[in-house]
Amino acid sequence: MTMDSTQPAPPANDPEASPSTRTLVFKTRFHRRRRREKVAFEEGPPRAPREPVRRPARISITLALGHKIEQAILEGKLRDRADAARRFGLSRARLSQICDLTLLPVAEQERILWMEAVEGREPAGQVRSSQRNS
Repeated sequence: MTMDSTQPAPPANDPEASPSTRTLVFKTRFHRRRRREKVAFEEGPPRAPREPVRRPARISITLALGHKIEQAILEGKLRDRADAARRFGLSRARLSQICDLTLLPVAEQERILWMEAVEGREPAGQVRSSQRNS
């Protein structure tokens, strides 16, 4: 049986069709698993996704540090911000930036303290946008 461009192709499930025109359909479930540049396929459903890693956002930790520094100055453990900058190995300008976070409104500070970084992604854009709106 020769195929002519004017004749329609035989259906895929036609037993008289030549082996080159038959289509085989397999149904199975595979999922991909990576291990150091190698890709393996396992049969069955994929494993349940792991919980995302959550930690306090960097800005939250910085705000808490600002409060600790201000408290240490009030208690007399540190003489002033310049002394704190020397002990922490920061510039006086950077230490002032950190301590100035404590001057934000209390509601804003509370919101910042509850921020989280999920899977290493910092919520920095949220801080900037909320400061513009106030």
